[in-house]
Amino acid sequence: MPRVIIALAGYPFSSAMAYLFFYLLVHHHYDWLFYGLGSVVVINLLLWVRNGYGIVWLFSIGLILGGIYYLQDPQLMRYSMMFVGALLLVESLFSAFIIFVLSIKYPNDAGDATSLKQLTHLSARFWGLLFFAQAVYVAYLIFHLIY
Repeated sequence: MPRVIIALAGYPFSSAMAYLFFYLLVHHHYDWLFYGLGSVVVINLLLWVRNGYGIVWLFSIGLILGGIYYLQDPQLMRYSMMFVGALLLVESLFSAFIIFVLSIKYPNDAGDATSLKQLTHLSARFWGLLFFAQAVYVAYLIFHLIY
């Protein structure tokens, strides 16, 4: 059962984070967004990233976030967080679409969809479609949240 939960978690979590990001953005909680992103940068630096390229990349992102936060320009903060939110939304949709396509073309080599097929005996195509459908639904909810 834990392996099923782990295999199921990635795509819905990605969509949920995109929704949370836009929810906070719509309610003008820019500080929370900056603290959250800054925390992710620091945690990655401390726990996971060990190569020079990754460290430079994370330091650069941290400096950009810190600089934007330091300036306290509401318009700059809003637009920079809109950009990050758009990246999260597009990535959650794109990755779910890729797993959907892989589950149709290569059902035995479709990552989490294949793992779930082996664990649940439901088709990889089913899991690929489910991942993509939930990502599209969350994107729909985000657009309704914004407009």
